[in-house]
Amino acid sequence: MFSDRFYILVTLGSAVLQFFGAIPYRWDYHKRCYSICDISSKLLKFNYTLVVIWQIFFVIQTVRFKRDGDMDSFNILYAFTIATFLPLVTLSLYVNFPKDIKAALHGFLTFSDYIVDSYQPFYDRNKSLRGILIDIFVLVIAGGIGLTQGMVCLTMILFPRAPVFFTNVLCATQCNSIQIAAISFFQFYVTCIIYWNVGFTVMMLFLYGIVVFSMLIDEFCLNLRKYRTIDTFRNLDDLMFNYRCFQILQSCSMEVFGYILVPIQSTIMNLVVFCNFMMLIHGSELQIITLATMSLWSILCTSSWTFILFLGGYMHKSSERTFRSWKVHPWGSKNERKIMSKFRKSCRPVLIQFGNMYVIRKRTCLKFLRGITKGTFRALLALGRNL
Repeated sequence: MFSDRFYILVTLGSAVLQFFGAIPYRWDYHKRCYSICDISSKLLKFNYTLVVIWQIFFVIQTVRFKRDGDMDSFNILYAFTIATFLPLVTLSLYVNFPKDIKAALHGFLTFSDYIVDSYQPFYDRNKSLRGILIDIFVLVIAGGIGLTQGMVCLTMILFPRAPVFFTNVLCATQCNSIQIAAISFFQFYVTCIIYWNVGFTVMMLFLYGIVVFSMLIDEFCLNLRKYRTIDTFRNLDDLMFNYRCFQILQSCSMEVFGYILVPIQSTIMNLVVFCNFMMLIHGSELQIITLATMSLWSILCTSSWTFILFLGGYMHKSSERTFRSWKVHPWGSKNERKIMSKFRKSCRPVLIQFGNMYVIRKRTCLKFLRGITKGTFRALLALGRNL
């Protein structure tokens, strides 16, 4: 499924990630798998501490500018304080579950290669449209991170007194240029950790979605007219074995990545509600840059998480459709129908979930949008009168 270009890009990207200490792994190009590196693991824990320090700095700055009555700086700092929880969540995942993440990623790469080698004899990894699109997506992620880093560096140079930077405090004191340069390097280093770690997590989730949707929608469902795999894949024994492997990979992945679902949604909802509330109540008092930043964050966070919830609900719906296709499929004998009936009842739908506490279904995205709307208006009713 993945081209040779993809593995070259992963090799280059992993070298950058390992250099900054954004992941605890070392990539082996020949074996095409990750291995845990002790030095990278220790560096990741140190970097996690640096991000926590920056989070504490945001909190202190927020209290300071709230006390001084600077509403514009307070809004930006409070939004950054909430947003910084997102990289803290992803970093804590690699700090606490490095082996589980490595096993899940290696499992999906191995499973996709197994399907291609066993059931797609005419598939050309390097010339297929799907492989080219995957390569383009990885390049877009890497290019986006590099562009964002350049913009952050330019912002630190042009606006050293911005309240979100440590140089805001240093510029108010008598500090020499060497101290300011050292703090600027520290800020740039921390932003590299955050963006590359989040980018790597996005890439992993994208690969997970590619494998899950390509198998669940295009191959396991038995009422389609055209398939990419040969007919042997849909024999009773092959179908049961492959789906059980697929189900085990899915459940193992959710045991790890399920931990971040609730914190990410809570963080996004709080950030969006805060941005909406401040734009509605204090929109006339904010500067154009602050207003544009909060509007952009609100739109991007709402649309991106809604899209993820929609995909999770579509995955659940596709699982049910796949099970129905197994039920109505004309199997060869009565014994095969009986075996498939028992196997179908033993299978559970493919869900993005965290245990039974948080499950993404068809209506979850609507509940998320309803929660943002209700939260915004409740904040307006509860706090708007006192401001």
